[in-house]
Amino acid sequence: MQVAAVESEQAVLGAVLAKADRYWDCAQAGLRARHFSCDLHAQLWQGIEGALHSGLPLTPTALAQRLGVRAGLEAMGGAAWLVRLATGAAGMMASARDHALLVMDWARRRDMVALAQALLSEAQDPALPTKEVLDAAEAGLLALRGQDEARGPVTLAAATEAALAAAERAFQRGAVPGVASGLAAIDRSLGGLADSDLVVLAGRPGMGKSALAATIAQHVARESQVALFSLEMSALQVASRLVAAQAQLDLARLQRGEITAAELRQAMARGQALKPLHLAIDETPLIRPAQMRARLKLLAQRAPVRLVVVDYLQLMQGDGRYGREASRVLEVAEITAALKALAREFEAPVLALSQLSRAVEGREDKRPLLADLRDSGAIEQDADQVWFLYRDEYYARREEPPAGAAGERVQRWQARLRQGAGQAELIVAKNRHGPEAVLKLRFEARLARFGDVG
Repeated sequence: MQVAAVESEQAVLGAVLAKADRYWDCAQAGLRARHFSCDLHAQLWQGIEGALHSGLPLTPTALAQRLGVRAGLEAMGGAAWLVRLATGAAGMMASARDHALLVMDWARRRDMVALAQALLSEAQDPALPTKEVLDAAEAGLLALRGQDEARGPVTLAAATEAALAAAERAFQRGAVPGVASGLAAIDRSLGGLADSDLVVLAGRPGMGKSALAATIAQHVARESQVALFSLEMSALQVASRLVAAQAQLDLARLQRGEITAAELRQAMARGQALKPLHLAIDETPLIRPAQMRARLKLLAQRAPVRLVVVDYLQLMQGDGRYGREASRVLEVAEITAALKALAREFEAPVLALSQLSRAVEGREDKRPLLADLRDSGAIEQDADQVWFLYRDEYYARREEPPAGAAGERVQRWQARLRQGAGQAELIVAKNRHGPEAVLKLRFEARLARFGDVG
């Protein structure tokens, strides 16, 4: 099967040979030598690129002399054939850029055919696992789609217009320019979650990272679509947490069935309020960024995705850019870069949960530091904001004085428990848009829910 547009390829070449300035329009559109179906056409385009980038004269005769026999041009008629291409381009109805776009479109079609043939061969190979074939299909299609979405330079005028429009939208919305979290401390101090930002929420186990992410996701999902990639918990477990919080019932008792008939009726009634939420839960384990992007593309066909939550990034797999033998540090770097790219592509904040290293537990003050981010410094580098969640109550309960301890020591411990009861600190350790901060939140452990203080 031949998938090509030879006439359009010759039209582009002739147009540029007739007027060299047309090359820059075609190049800005993304046209490259690899898009040409004919080897001769590809070599001619490379010759044109070389001449213009080197400041050499671009004429049919000069190009023919530089390429000569090496490109097989003599068989076509040499310089005389190139002159005919340039002369014929004078009467083109479409612009050189339009023909360039058509050449690129046919190139993508050839890539689609090649991908389909490769997948057909792999699908018929019993030695290959089905999941591996599906992953290859997904990655291949995403790579092809990505060719359509490459962005060129943006003029300052266009960027300024976009900035002014964003300022006007922020003014109309009020004090929260980003996606409102529903928590006053975050929205007042940080302006919500900014579009296109990668926000990393990190903490040691037991701090409530998933609960905070669910609290924010539930608020946003009231009016906008939210994608929650839950790699640690199933969709059923996530929904159970939300039902418990909504019905104000103890999560552990609800999950074990240790509730009364009245509490069950309360859960059933109040749980109905969750159904209208625009929250899509993906529980795919070890998901890859390419798979995540594909799922988001499907969701975006229904409505714009306003928030992406990843729980949590250390449970993701990379797309294999560095090969199977790559270190975990490189793989995490690939993942965080991909999450940042997703935030920009979908113009929505990505809230990615992250584990911290055990170094925290060895310090007297167990409030996290940026150096505690697990697996990679790339997490700090790629994130627009880094939030740490810290609950002193959690550590206080683990440090209960032994039986028979001095009364003063017990009193200090009890005072610490009272002071930290239901309190949480959200430590903003990195913020590209403003200063760092420590925000106070309320945490209801039995409901796995965060709220405002006071």
